[in-house]
Amino acid sequence: MAAISLLQQRAIADGIPLNGQLHQALESHHRIQQAKQSITARLSISPEDAFRLLRDAARHSRQRVRQGRRLGESWWGC
Repeated sequence: MAAISLLQQRAIADGIPLNGQLHQALESHHRIQQAKQSITARLSISPEDAFRLLRDAARHSRQRVRQGRRLGESWWGC
């Protein structure tokens, strides 16, 4: 019983960082989608082209794509 309890506690403890990573991934995805929508509307281009612009801007400014809203504001005023 003690071994099972310890294993369950470890699984719960290990699950917390994973949960945080999943939450961060969802937040990043949401930010990227918002930036793509803003760029798409502002420049009248496809979402795929908007993502390419966003990715290129991130590379050029050495930022992460997940900071999409900030990139969109600084590059295109979106």
